[in-house]
Amino acid sequence: MAKVDKASMLNGIRGKFGKDMVFRESNGQTIASNISSKKVKPTEKRLLQRAKFKAISPLAKEIIADPVKRARYEAARKPGQ
Repeated sequence: MAKVDKASMLNGIRGKFGKDMVFRESNGQTIASNISSKKVKPTEKRLLQRAKFKAISPLAKEIIADPVKRARYEAARKPGQ
């Protein structure tokens, strides 16, 4: 995984580059990495995590839609969350 310098012409790029590389952004930094070729069968732990995320997603959408609740959440979150 490589971090892209802000002065680079690749800064801010996102998505796949051919079949070998993918660019993404995390905490305001552009990151270049190889595309994973593994197809992993989900474990019980992953399936449980997906179920939890699916259950909480409507609540999160409700909080984001309400300006008062959203402001409270924004004040409590840590950088990068």
